[in-house]
Amino acid sequence: MFLRAGFPDHTKCQLGIAASREKLIVSELDGFNLAEAMNLHHMIVEYEKILEDLDKQINHTVVACGEDAEILISIPGFGIKTTMAVLAYAGDMRRFEKPSQLVNYIGFSPRLYASGDIERSGSIQK
Repeated sequence: MFLRAGFPDHTKCQLGIAASREKLIVSELDGFNLAEAMNLHHMIVEYEKILEDLDKQINHTVVACGEDAEILISIPGFGIKTTMAVLAYAGDMRRFEKPSQLVNYIGFSPRLYASGDIERSGSIQK
């Protein structure tokens, strides 16, 4: 909407924050562009609330998974969503005799660098 109205210089950072986005809409747009931008703004706010609720549900579900979730979250590169995806895909991890079997089953592992006293972790690798 801003680009169409002749304001091409707004950044994602400015438009990513609801209060900042609304302030820019009200101060710079008018007529149809203002009405349309406000409608889109309200839709974005509603979707952000839905996503926030889904994140809370995922967090509660991961916490309810107990020890398996704790182990996965402790792996460098694994967050709540990756942990939930692995738990959903792999099921009961105790059915694997070795960690390498689980890694082969899910298809990716954290990248670890270790040499002498130096230990570093990288992104997840396929």
